[in-house]
Amino acid sequence: MLRMFSLAVQSGKRSIFVAPAEAIAEEKYTEFSLLAEKVKLNGGPEILISITTGDYQLTDDFLSSPPPDNGEIVICTPERLEVMLRNPENHKWAMKVAAYVF
Repeated sequence: MLRMFSLAVQSGKRSIFVAPAEAIAEEKYTEFSLLAEKVKLNGGPEILISITTGDYQLTDDFLSSPPPDNGEIVICTPERLEVMLRNPENHKWAMKVAAYVF
């Protein structure tokens, strides 16, 4: 977690956090959003947190949706990550990711 926030603060680079289930992804989204808010309140840059699970009811996206364009920290499930990385149209997006946390 420190590596992801460090990359975001120092260089604005994107990190992917893979949660094993949608419920845990939601918990991490809340946790990381609170940490990002604290960073900003203490004079740091704004760190955008996004979540993509492929569950339309939860995150307004489908498994086949394109990866999110915004967010220095992207939280996803293993199934969603697989679909994002497997699609050749997303290779440029994947090459811009500085760290993957499983």
